Amino acid sequence: MKWSCVVLYLLVTRGGAVSDLCLTCLCEAASQCDLKFRCDHDVCGPFKIIRDYWIDGGSLGGGGWETCAMDTQCAVNTVRGYMSKYKKDCDGDGEVDCQDYARMHKLGGVGCVNEPGEDFLKFKRDLDTCLAEVNTSMNSIMYAANFTFEAN
Repeated sequence: MKWSCVVLYLLVTRGGAVSDLCLTCLCEAASQCDLKFRCDHDVCGPFKIIRDYWIDGGSLGGGGWETCAMDTQCAVNTVRGYMSKYKKDCDGDGEVDCQDYARMHKLGGVGCVNEPGEDFLKFKRDLDTCLAEVNTSMNSIMYAANFTFEAN
């Protein structure tokens, strides 16, 4: 996992239904959270946002979808807006969680209930790896901070 992913996790503005951890790992699964990723065909920014996604996410930013998608904070707010609009239990497990947000992000807010293809399965593997790594890293940081605090 890239350090930019960890930095994004620490910088993301709180609020909204999607957790910071989930947003971080959506970014990681989309582009290895490459904050320098520009545009490639119809996708832009580290979340690989397309124009229609940006519109559904609230058409944020003043410079259009490409500019917003390449601006980390605008992209995060767009993802939050998109997830808020389409929030649903896509995988039928009875709860709306990061797995559902991953399906919405990759398969679309309406298409998230469909059977995913191989492209999504790779995205999901990358997401799950990130979730596990960040959880482990954050637990280690919290343990070290607690140990330092108790030692003083």
